[in-house]
Amino acid sequence: MNAQNHMNYLALNQNILNKPLVIGKGPQEGSSETPITTFHGLQVYLNGTHAMPEHEELDKGFTIGSLTPPHAMFGMPGSSGYLSYEFWVTKNEYIIVVRLKLNEFTNGESEPAADILSLVKKDEILETIAQNEKSHQ
Repeated sequence: MNAQNHMNYLALNQNILNKPLVIGKGPQEGSSETPITTFHGLQVYLNGTHAMPEHEELDKGFTIGSLTPPHAMFGMPGSSGYLSYEFWVTKNEYIIVVRLKLNEFTNGESEPAADILSLVKKDEILETIAQNEKSHQ
């Protein structure tokens, strides 16, 4: 991994996923086994907080939003970046993927870093919530 791609990876893990960085070990994964429960009763696993469950291969996805945070890397003034969020559907899960690419002016040419932000298992969704395209939002 080149230095610029590595900076995207570090910024994504430290600043977006809020994973503590440990020297010699890298970003520390979450360890909680119990997902959070949303207001609507969804059981959500958050990367950086929870031990992420195994998931199916990503097969259908689309971008749901993007933004340009002015400080995408702590300690680097002017290190804005481009964040995009994608919604993916697998056979057994709904997954949000986040991608971060730091500004090329400060970081140089690079590829965005990507990781799962959150995961919901379809078999843990309440029966009162319909599982169809109208419910994806």
